Amino acid sequence: MARIANLADFVRKAQLANYEAYRAMYEGRAARMFHPSTAVITWMSNPAQPSFVWQLYHHDLEPSASLFGTKKGCEPVHIMLNEKRWDIQVINNLPRELAGHALVTVFNLDGAIRYQSNMQVMAKGSAATDLGAIDWPANLSSVHFVKLELFDSSGNSVSDNFYWRALPGQQDDLTDLNKLPTVKLAAKISRHEHGGKCLLDVTLHNPTAQVVVMTHLQLRGGRSNERVLPVFYSDNYVSLTPGETKTITVEAALADLKGEKPLVVVDGWNVGVTEISSSEAAVALNVDAQVDHWPVTGLPIYYGPALDEVHINCGGNEEGTFKADMDYNGGGAVSTGDTIDASVPMGGPAAIYQSERWGNMSYRFSMTRLPAGYSYTVRLHFAETKFSAPGERMFNVEINGKRALSEFDIVAAAGGRDKAVVKEFTGITPNSSNNIVIQFRRGRANEAKICGIEIIRQADSSARPAP
Repeated sequence: MARIANLADFVRKAQLANYEAYRAMYEGRAARMFHPSTAVITWMSNPAQPSFVWQLYHHDLEPSASLFGTKKGCEPVHIMLNEKRWDIQVINNLPRELAGHALVTVFNLDGAIRYQSNMQVMAKGSAATDLGAIDWPANLSSVHFVKLELFDSSGNSVSDNFYWRALPGQQDDLTDLNKLPTVKLAAKISRHEHGGKCLLDVTLHNPTAQVVVMTHLQLRGGRSNERVLPVFYSDNYVSLTPGETKTITVEAALADLKGEKPLVVVDGWNVGVTEISSSEAAVALNVDAQVDHWPVTGLPIYYGPALDEVHINCGGNEEGTFKADMDYNGGGAVSTGDTIDASVPMGGPAAIYQSERWGNMSYRFSMTRLPAGYSYTVRLHFAETKFSAPGERMFNVEINGKRALSEFDIVAAAGGRDKAVVKEFTGITPNSSNNIVIQFRRGRANEAKICGIEIIRQADSSARPAP
């Protein structure tokens, strides 16, 4: 069971995950535009009552980070990082060709530039154009940032995008984002009215050499401090690289302000702001959203009941002592009618090798606390049902962040197609959150896959060294 500091910490992490997940959903479709993907439909835009899941805006019309991640991913002309292949693409949904250039900059956690490339762009209409891969430098911090900028032939900005990324081998570990220092942004605000609407232009400037992540604006009444709803933001949850300036337009009905002076409060991952106020409008820090404003309560993230042992049929239903697939994140499920030779040491029922979960994915199991002198054995069950020759599928497996299998080739290990093979790792202990996390990542050829997972408690005296 992992812990976060308090409710404010939970909210900022949830919004970061919201932004990334929804943008990725639409960028994944765009990366293969019309080949074969044609559209994505999100269920649902908003819930009718308070809910924590599946929403672009809340039941009370407050927009969340998912709305702005979706908006970013659905730009008519869009520059993006393909996070499967780590190359740059320009998505041109317009019928006409775009000529220009793209600037790619990679920042370390301390804000230092570690890579920069200027790419010429000739993006055909109604197509996804590949610009090539980033040549990742060797001296990247554990978590780093990628800034993408697309310009037309006249030098006008067409699209920009910003990503946070962890090093390969620990792609799900963004813990070091907590090391970012708080940056006090400079702000300006101007107000004008039109057609019964209050329009505010809020300009934010990052005057430091640090990166600012997920800056969030929210409109309130200056006297009551009550939220104004609904509000339309031209952008939100924006990240600012060193020296960068962004202007966000905020639109609300004058009647909804109830005669109060508009107050825009600011928060974010590592965001402060120099407060300003005039007779027309004000900008201030959203104090209640600051993690250090509240006591550390260790709010838990619940992964389900703790498990003594694990026996699951990955991608499939219950088979004998193997339960139906569970506790996974990512990947897809598929099954086959092939007859599997399961006559191997430690092999499971033949039926578990007829189903699989494949792709870049992870399993997280919350385990019971071990008594002294005990550890776990992890058994991974595989069978290749698609390829027949060695080298056609090679992938990597990590257990609690440590490499367990490198460029694993099922056909080579099993001696052929439709043959089971089991890999066993002993002496495994849960991480600091009492979880065992197993990650599967694409290697040199095709996607990772897994047919079954077992985690068995054992006395340390019987443990053998992991292969």
